[in-house]
Amino acid sequence: MKKRWIIAGALLAVVAAGVVAIWPEAKEIYEMKKQERQLRNLETEVVRIELAGQHFNIPMRYLYGQAIEKHRQWPKAKKERVKVDALTLSVLLPDMRPYYPEDDAKWKVRGHGDRVEVTIMKFRGPPKNWGKRNEINIDLIEKFISEGRFYKRSMDVYDLIHYTDANKQPYNNGDIYFARDREMRIDCDAINPPSSDWKGFYSPSCKVATDHSPGIVLEYYYGINHLPSWREIDDGLKSMFDKLSRAAQSESTNKEE
Repeated sequence: MKKRWIIAGALLAVVAAGVVAIWPEAKEIYEMKKQERQLRNLETEVVRIELAGQHFNIPMRYLYGQAIEKHRQWPKAKKERVKVDALTLSVLLPDMRPYYPEDDAKWKVRGHGDRVEVTIMKFRGPPKNWGKRNEINIDLIEKFISEGRFYKRSMDVYDLIHYTDANKQPYNNGDIYFARDREMRIDCDAINPPSSDWKGFYSPSCKVATDHSPGIVLEYYYGINHLPSWREIDDGLKSMFDKLSRAAQSESTNKEE
């Protein structure tokens, strides 16, 4: 009897070792098939949102940051239209291209690379301030300058009104720019690390706040090396959201017919 138990135990050990040996490979195959299934879903998945009374149909491909980097998977979109106050999309410059597998390396570049993270959101300020924020912000900065704080007027660049940090190294808060022909504020990091004892990787960026349409604003980020193309980027993003809005309108029209 004792010998039988010894033999049975040995057989179980061999089987267990075999399972352990093939488990990593089976898991890898499962993950590959799961990813393939999700990528097939990208061809048809559309996120339908309502924001500040306006409708947008957004292909899932535009949600790389929210889906893959935040939740590590492409989710199934809800069939109904969902009311939101904000939604973040991810695209590549220069043509506002959403995620495609062939561009995978560009999405995994260290730092900002050619990526833009853009959030479309409801305007949260008083209605009276809509379309006047450049004026309000510039007045505030000029007040700070008169008090000897933070910023100083600098030479304009790229057809942008320019203020630079008045602080000296080792600390530097970067630069602020305002567009002349649209409501837009651009806050950029210092080109060099903000302190002399900075350790590690540094990828300076610009944060842009601009109007899209009544009640809706855009806030987005890109690498500071793309600042010279600020106008093309802003026009491209607004055109992209107009296209997503037209897609929602077209779907609604087709349903009514």
